[in-house]
Amino acid sequence: MKRLSNPRTHMKKRRILICGNYGAGNFGDELILKGLLKVIKKLAHIEVTVMTGNEKETWTMHDVQVAPFVPSSLKSWTKQVLKGKAARALFAIGQADLIIFGGGGLFNEKEEASIKIWNSQVRAFRFFKKPVIMIGQSFGNIEKEKNKKIIRKVCSSMKKILVRDPISKKNLESLGIEKHIQVVSDSAFWLEARDFQEEKKPYHSPYYLISLRAWPGIDTKLLTEHINTLIKNLPGTPVFISMQKDDEKIFH
Repeated sequence: MKRLSNPRTHMKKRRILICGNYGAGNFGDELILKGLLKVIKKLAHIEVTVMTGNEKETWTMHDVQVAPFVPSSLKSWTKQVLKGKAARALFAIGQADLIIFGGGGLFNEKEEASIKIWNSQVRAFRFFKKPVIMIGQSFGNIEKEKNKKIIRKVCSSMKKILVRDPISKKNLESLGIEKHIQVVSDSAFWLEARDFQEEKKPYHSPYYLISLRAWPGIDTKLLTEHINTLIKNLPGTPVFISMQKDDEKIFH
């Protein structure tokens, strides 16, 4: 008698590609990715790849398949083509069944270069006609017309838009974006203490974490005063964690 095979064992895996500000040494963005992966990895028959600025770091930290970003300028295209990275980025997009465009404040006018970078990724998604879900992003007030135009086009190509705060929803709607926009919690808040398993505690208890970012225009003097007041009134040892690599300077 011929044995019937279980169709579940031969089910084709769906490929999900996650794109966001990963591998940039940004503490918050790595938590966002960790939260997304926590949920996605629970799904059956799913294969996940993450687009990242540092493939080795992301692979080591999150134990996931990785791919580089799509180049965002002529100079970076030339450089990445020679290294073979551009081809791998396009291959990862072409193979994806679904793309998750991960959270954070990626489109903001204080860091205009980032608008160009992320628009380049979305253009590639559009070229391959891939379904894209924007999840957990935030949008500040956009004043320049060229940036408004970019964000409208980016959002128009999304299958679904999920932002992480009501102000972002309001700002997108003020740009005339007609798609239904939902507010969801930041995926970093999907994590629990048990998601951070360590053999021993890194610091003596009790301790608390203070994470700061050297944001353009920040009043460091006023911030220092507030932090010092906090430290005087809280029991335990403060542990400072920079939001990204260049933020250590704000601690001095």
